[in-house]
Amino acid sequence: MKKYLTKGILLSLLLFSPSLILANDYHVLSMRADGRTANIVFHIPIPVENNGAGINLKTALSQYIDGANYVSKVPWIQSGELTQIQNGELYEHSKTVKFLAADTNGQKQTKIDNRYTSLATTALNKIRAILKFWGMDRNVP
Repeated sequence: MKKYLTKGILLSLLLFSPSLILANDYHVLSMRADGRTANIVFHIPIPVENNGAGINLKTALSQYIDGANYVSKVPWIQSGELTQIQNGELYEHSKTVKFLAADTNGQKQTKIDNRYTSLATTALNKIRAILKFWGMDRNVP
């Protein structure tokens, strides 16, 4: 296998495989005037795995959020990233992050980064729990 992709191959992969587009981990929607809180939309990646009903978790999430009609909370979202959310590849989660009055901009960014890292596990586990049996059809013997 070649170590490097040519520009043409890479362009083809991006055009025909939207899931290869790198999504942003989060978007800052607003910050209070005093700088003490920020409204953030986090995008949590969904792994390739099946739920308890044997349904792919990405498929289950897409159906759960009505992916075909889903509108992002981020007004400036790129089309490739929106497609990833609609396909269940990313879970969009809104949170307010609080800061101390003395926090520098760097400290605020670190707090947002840390919240993302935490949510990457907790929000994903929440989705796993909500969708544990999504799609199960069963007749009782």
